[in-house]
Amino acid sequence: MHDEPSQNRSHTVNSRRRFSFGSNWQKYLDDLPPEATDAMRAYVAEWLGADLTGLRVVDVGSGQGLTSLSVTRLGGEVLSFDLDPESVAATRRLREVAGSPTSWLVEHGSILDTSFVAGL
Repeated sequence: MHDEPSQNRSHTVNSRRRFSFGSNWQKYLDDLPPEATDAMRAYVAEWLGADLTGLRVVDVGSGQGLTSLSVTRLGGEVLSFDLDPESVAATRRLREVAGSPTSWLVEHGSILDTSFVAGL
């Protein structure tokens, strides 16, 4: 659990207790079955198309990064971000395992932080 305020000029994300999903994502990545990445890629291909060349995607609340990984493997560019630092670490870890594609950026941020969102 985190009590982590996120502040900016025009909006404050309320400080409240939240579950840290990222520690679970880290454990999940320890034993990530190849079927999980294949299934997510198939889902993303069905949802967005099999060739994402030229498409730019923002993965809000990236969790472990499987959606972002799928986007890059299908040819798209992706910016992943999450409020939970452990989830950001999990997404960065998966990005590194994937060879650190330059088409995939990972950041720590909140969709409720208006200055962060304005900078996207």
